[in-house]
Amino acid sequence: LGQAGEVGRQLQLGPRVFKIIGIARDWAPMPRFHTDLQKDTFKGQDDFYIPLHTAIDSRLSVSSSMFSWGQGGDANKMESPSTAWLQLWVYLEDHAEQGRYAEQLQSYVDQQADTGRFERRSPVRLEGLEDYLIRRQVVPDDVKLKLALAIGFLTVCMVNICALLFSRFIKRTHEVAVRRALGARRVDILAQLCTESLLIGVFGGLGALIVCQVGLSMIRGQPEDYAALAHMDVTMGAGTLAFACLSSLAAAALPAFRTASGRVAMQIKVAE
Repeated sequence: LGQAGEVGRQLQLGPRVFKIIGIARDWAPMPRFHTDLQKDTFKGQDDFYIPLHTAIDSRLSVSSSMFSWGQGGDANKMESPSTAWLQLWVYLEDHAEQGRYAEQLQSYVDQQADTGRFERRSPVRLEGLEDYLIRRQVVPDDVKLKLALAIGFLTVCMVNICALLFSRFIKRTHEVAVRRALGARRVDILAQLCTESLLIGVFGGLGALIVCQVGLSMIRGQPEDYAALAHMDVTMGAGTLAFACLSSLAAAALPAFRTASGRVAMQIKVAE
Protein backbone atom coordinates (compact mmCIF):
# COMPACT_ATOMS: atom_id res chain seq x y z
CA LEU A 1 0.00 0.00 0.00
CA GLY A 2 2.74 2.42 0.97
CA GLN A 3 0.53 5.24 2.22
CA ALA A 4 -0.38 6.14 5.78
CA GLY A 5 -3.83 7.21 4.59
CA GLU A 6 -4.73 3.56 4.09
CA VAL A 7 -4.84 3.00 7.86
CA GLY A 8 -8.35 2.07 8.92
CA ARG A 9 -9.31 0.65 5.55
CA GLN A 10 -10.84 -2.82 5.44
CA LEU A 11 -9.16 -5.46 3.32
CA GLN A 12 -10.52 -8.86 2.35
CA LEU A 13 -8.07 -11.76 2.38
CA GLY A 14 -9.83 -14.90 1.28
CA PRO A 15 -13.13 -15.30 3.12
CA ARG A 16 -12.12 -12.95 5.97
CA VAL A 17 -12.10 -9.18 6.25
CA PHE A 18 -9.27 -7.47 8.11
CA LYS A 19 -8.69 -3.88 9.15
CA ILE A 20 -5.41 -2.12 8.33
CA ILE A 21 -3.89 -0.80 11.55
CA GLY A 22 -0.52 0.35 10.22
CA ILE A 23 1.87 0.53 7.29
CA ALA A 24 5.26 -1.11 7.82
CA ARG A 25 8.50 0.21 6.42
CA ASP A 26 10.25 -1.58 3.60
CA TRP A 27 11.82 -4.74 5.00
CA ALA A 28 12.92 -7.44 2.60
CA PRO A 29 15.90 -9.42 3.95
CA MET A 30 17.60 -11.84 1.61
CA PRO A 31 17.65 -14.73 2.19
CA ARG A 32 14.22 -14.68 3.81
CA PHE A 33 15.37 -16.32 7.03
CA HIS A 34 12.12 -15.52 8.85
CA THR A 35 10.10 -17.81 6.56
CA ASP A 36 10.13 -21.48 5.69
CA LEU A 37 13.58 -21.98 4.14
CA GLN A 38 12.38 -25.00 2.21
CA LYS A 39 10.76 -22.71 -0.36
CA ASP A 40 10.93 -19.09 -1.49
CA THR A 41 14.31 -18.55 0.16
CA PHE A 42 15.51 -15.93 -2.30
CA LYS A 43 12.26 -14.75 -3.86
CA GLY A 44 8.84 -13.55 -2.85
CA GLN A 45 7.85 -10.88 -0.38
CA ASP A 46 5.67 -10.33 2.66
CA ASP A 47 2.51 -8.48 1.67
CA PHE A 48 0.72 -8.47 5.01
CA TYR A 49 1.63 -8.88 8.68
CA ILE A 50 -1.18 -10.17 10.87
CA PRO A 51 -0.96 -9.89 14.69
CA LEU A 52 -0.44 -13.23 16.39
CA HIS A 53 -3.63 -13.14 18.44
CA THR A 54 -5.64 -12.24 15.32
CA ALA A 55 -4.14 -15.15 13.39
CA ILE A 56 -4.94 -17.54 16.25
CA ASP A 57 -8.51 -16.29 16.64
CA SER A 58 -9.06 -16.53 12.88
CA ARG A 59 -7.75 -20.11 12.79
CA LEU A 60 -5.40 -19.31 9.93
CA SER A 61 -3.43 -22.17 8.46
CA VAL A 62 0.19 -22.61 9.53
CA SER A 63 2.73 -23.11 6.75
CA SER A 64 5.48 -24.37 9.06
CA SER A 65 5.55 -27.60 11.02
CA MET A 66 3.58 -28.10 14.23
CA PHE A 67 5.01 -30.32 16.97
CA SER A 68 2.74 -31.72 19.67
CA TRP A 69 3.35 -33.86 22.73
CA GLY A 70 1.40 -35.10 25.71
CA GLN A 71 -2.15 -36.40 25.82
CA GLY A 72 -5.58 -34.89 25.93
CA GLY A 73 -7.17 -32.04 24.06
CA ASP A 74 -6.67 -31.04 20.48
CA ALA A 75 -2.91 -31.46 19.92
CA ASN A 76 -2.98 -29.34 16.76
CA LYS A 77 -4.71 -26.42 18.40
CA MET A 78 -2.63 -23.23 18.31
CA GLU A 79 -3.52 -22.35 21.89
CA SER A 80 -2.56 -25.76 23.23
CA PRO A 81 0.36 -25.61 25.69
CA SER A 82 1.52 -28.96 24.30
CA THR A 83 1.98 -27.64 20.75
CA ALA A 84 4.99 -25.78 19.38
CA TRP A 85 4.67 -24.03 16.04
CA LEU A 86 6.27 -20.60 16.43
CA GLN A 87 9.85 -19.75 15.50
CA LEU A 88 11.02 -16.77 17.52
CA TRP A 89 13.88 -14.41 16.67
CA VAL A 90 15.42 -11.98 19.13
CA TYR A 91 18.00 -9.24 18.60
CA LEU A 92 20.78 -9.23 21.21
CA GLU A 93 23.43 -6.53 21.37
CA ASP A 94 26.47 -8.38 22.74
CA HIS A 95 27.66 -11.63 24.33
CA ALA A 96 26.72 -10.46 27.82
CA GLU A 97 23.13 -9.92 26.75
CA GLN A 98 23.15 -13.28 25.01
CA GLY A 99 24.28 -14.93 28.25
CA ARG A 100 21.53 -13.27 30.27
CA TYR A 101 18.92 -14.22 27.71
CA ALA A 102 20.12 -17.83 27.67
CA GLU A 103 19.88 -17.96 31.46
CA GLN A 104 16.31 -16.68 31.32
CA LEU A 105 15.37 -19.28 28.73
CA GLN A 106 16.99 -22.06 30.75
CA SER A 107 15.11 -20.92 33.84
CA TYR A 108 11.87 -20.97 31.84
CA VAL A 109 12.57 -24.49 30.55
CA ASP A 110 13.31 -25.74 34.08
CA GLN A 111 10.13 -24.14 35.38
CA GLN A 112 7.99 -25.71 32.66
CA ALA A 113 9.61 -29.09 33.32
CA ASP A 114 8.80 -28.76 37.03
CA THR A 115 5.14 -28.09 36.24
CA GLY A 116 4.99 -31.12 33.95
CA ARG A 117 4.45 -29.27 30.69
CA PHE A 118 7.85 -30.24 29.28
CA GLU A 119 8.72 -33.92 29.47
CA ARG A 120 12.47 -33.32 29.80
CA ARG A 121 14.90 -30.55 30.65
CA SER A 122 16.54 -29.70 27.35
CA PRO A 123 19.60 -27.44 27.44
CA VAL A 124 19.06 -24.05 25.86
CA ARG A 125 21.15 -23.27 22.79
CA LEU A 126 21.16 -19.89 21.05
CA GLU A 127 22.04 -19.93 17.38
CA GLY A 128 23.09 -16.83 15.46
CA LEU A 129 21.60 -15.97 12.11
CA GLU A 130 24.75 -16.78 10.16
CA ASP A 131 25.19 -20.14 11.91
CA TYR A 132 21.52 -20.90 11.32
CA LEU A 133 21.80 -20.24 7.59
CA ILE A 134 24.94 -22.38 7.39
CA ARG A 135 23.27 -25.26 9.21
CA ARG A 136 20.26 -25.07 6.89
CA GLN A 137 22.62 -24.98 3.88
CA VAL A 138 20.94 -21.93 2.42
CA VAL A 139 23.93 -21.02 0.23
CA PRO A 140 23.89 -23.33 -2.82
CA ASP A 141 26.93 -25.47 -3.57
CA ASP A 142 27.46 -23.85 -6.98
CA VAL A 143 27.92 -20.47 -5.28
CA LYS A 144 30.68 -21.95 -3.13
CA LEU A 145 32.26 -23.41 -6.26
CA LYS A 146 32.18 -20.01 -7.95
CA LEU A 147 33.81 -18.47 -4.88
CA ALA A 148 36.60 -21.05 -4.95
CA LEU A 149 37.16 -20.43 -8.66
CA ALA A 150 37.26 -16.67 -8.07
CA ILE A 151 39.86 -17.05 -5.31
CA GLY A 152 41.93 -19.30 -7.55
CA PHE A 153 41.72 -16.81 -10.41
CA LEU A 154 42.74 -14.00 -8.05
CA THR A 155 45.76 -16.01 -6.91
CA VAL A 156 46.86 -16.60 -10.50
CA CYS A 157 46.48 -12.89 -11.27
CA MET A 158 48.56 -11.94 -8.23
CA VAL A 159 51.36 -14.31 -9.24
CA ASN A 160 51.31 -12.95 -12.79
CA ILE A 161 51.43 -9.32 -11.74
CA CYS A 162 54.38 -10.01 -9.43
CA ALA A 163 56.25 -11.69 -12.27
CA LEU A 164 55.43 -8.93 -14.77
CA LEU A 165 56.43 -6.11 -12.44
CA PHE A 166 59.63 -7.89 -11.48
CA SER A 167 60.53 -8.42 -15.13
CA ARG A 168 59.63 -4.82 -15.99
CA PHE A 169 61.83 -3.29 -13.31
CA ILE A 170 64.75 -5.65 -13.89
CA LYS A 171 64.80 -4.64 -17.57
CA ARG A 172 65.13 -1.01 -16.48
CA THR A 173 68.27 -1.67 -14.45
CA HIS A 174 70.50 0.08 -16.99
CA GLU A 175 68.20 3.12 -17.12
CA VAL A 176 68.16 3.38 -13.33
CA ALA A 177 71.94 2.99 -13.15
CA VAL A 178 72.48 5.80 -15.66
CA ARG A 179 70.12 8.10 -13.80
CA ARG A 180 71.86 7.38 -10.53
CA ALA A 181 75.22 8.04 -12.16
CA LEU A 182 73.89 11.42 -13.29
CA GLY A 183 72.97 12.30 -9.71
CA ALA A 184 69.44 11.02 -9.22
CA ARG A 185 68.68 10.12 -5.64
CA ARG A 186 67.70 6.58 -4.76
CA VAL A 187 64.56 7.75 -2.98
CA ASP A 188 63.42 9.61 -6.10
CA ILE A 189 63.89 6.51 -8.22
CA LEU A 190 61.97 4.41 -5.72
CA ALA A 191 59.18 6.99 -5.68
CA GLN A 192 58.95 6.92 -9.47
CA LEU A 193 58.87 3.13 -9.67
CA CYS A 194 56.24 2.90 -6.94
CA THR A 195 54.16 5.59 -8.66
CA GLU A 196 54.28 3.64 -11.90
CA SER A 197 53.19 0.47 -10.11
CA LEU A 198 50.39 2.41 -8.40
CA LEU A 199 49.11 3.66 -11.75
CA ILE A 200 49.23 0.10 -13.05
CA GLY A 201 47.15 -0.95 -10.04
CA VAL A 202 44.62 1.86 -10.62
CA PHE A 203 44.06 1.02 -14.28
CA GLY A 204 44.08 -2.69 -13.51
CA GLY A 205 41.50 -2.17 -10.77
CA LEU A 206 39.27 -0.12 -13.07
CA GLY A 207 39.50 -2.84 -15.69
CA ALA A 208 38.68 -5.45 -13.06
CA LEU A 209 35.57 -3.48 -12.03
CA ILE A 210 34.37 -3.42 -15.63
CA VAL A 211 34.94 -7.15 -16.03
CA CYS A 212 33.24 -7.78 -12.69
CA GLN A 213 30.16 -5.80 -13.68
CA VAL A 214 29.91 -7.76 -16.91
CA GLY A 215 30.22 -11.03 -14.99
CA LEU A 216 27.60 -9.98 -12.46
CA SER A 217 25.19 -9.02 -15.22
CA MET A 218 25.63 -12.49 -16.71
CA ILE A 219 24.97 -14.07 -13.31
CA ARG A 220 21.80 -11.99 -12.86
CA GLY A 221 20.57 -13.39 -16.16
CA GLN A 222 20.63 -16.95 -14.82
CA PRO A 223 17.34 -18.61 -13.82
CA GLU A 224 18.37 -19.29 -10.20
CA ASP A 225 16.40 -17.53 -7.46
CA TYR A 226 19.50 -16.01 -5.89
CA ALA A 227 20.83 -14.62 -9.20
CA ALA A 228 19.10 -11.26 -8.72
CA LEU A 229 21.11 -10.70 -5.52
CA ALA A 230 24.43 -10.59 -7.39
CA HIS A 231 25.49 -6.95 -7.33
CA MET A 232 28.40 -4.73 -6.33
CA ASP A 233 27.90 -1.84 -3.93
CA VAL A 234 30.09 1.23 -3.49
CA THR A 235 32.00 -0.28 -0.57
CA MET A 236 32.90 -3.40 -2.52
CA GLY A 237 33.92 -1.37 -5.56
CA ALA A 238 36.15 0.93 -3.51
CA GLY A 239 37.62 -2.08 -1.73
CA THR A 240 38.40 -3.74 -5.05
CA LEU A 241 40.20 -0.65 -6.33
CA ALA A 242 42.12 -0.24 -3.07
CA PHE A 243 43.11 -3.92 -3.08
CA ALA A 244 44.38 -3.61 -6.65
CA CYS A 245 46.52 -0.58 -5.75
CA LEU A 246 47.93 -2.13 -2.59
CA SER A 247 48.63 -5.42 -4.34
CA SER A 248 50.46 -3.63 -7.13
CA LEU A 249 52.55 -1.65 -4.65
CA ALA A 250 53.36 -4.75 -2.62
CA ALA A 251 54.32 -6.68 -5.73
CA ALA A 252 56.57 -3.86 -6.96
CA ALA A 253 58.26 -3.08 -3.64
CA LEU A 254 60.92 -5.80 -3.78
CA PRO A 255 61.95 -5.47 -7.45
CA ALA A 256 61.92 -1.67 -7.22
CA PHE A 257 64.13 -1.70 -4.14
CA ARG A 258 66.46 -4.23 -5.75
CA THR A 259 66.70 -2.20 -8.94
CA ALA A 260 67.45 1.04 -7.11
CA SER A 261 69.85 -0.48 -4.56
CA GLY A 262 72.43 -2.12 -6.81
CA ARG A 263 75.89 -0.80 -7.46
CA VAL A 264 75.84 1.75 -10.25
CA ALA A 265 79.09 0.68 -11.90
CA MET A 266 78.19 -2.99 -11.76
CA GLN A 267 74.70 -2.36 -13.21
CA ILE A 268 76.10 -0.32 -16.11
CA LYS A 269 78.76 -2.94 -16.83
CA VAL A 270 76.23 -5.78 -16.77
CA ALA A 271 73.90 -3.85 -19.05
CA GLU A 272 76.68 -3.25 -21.57
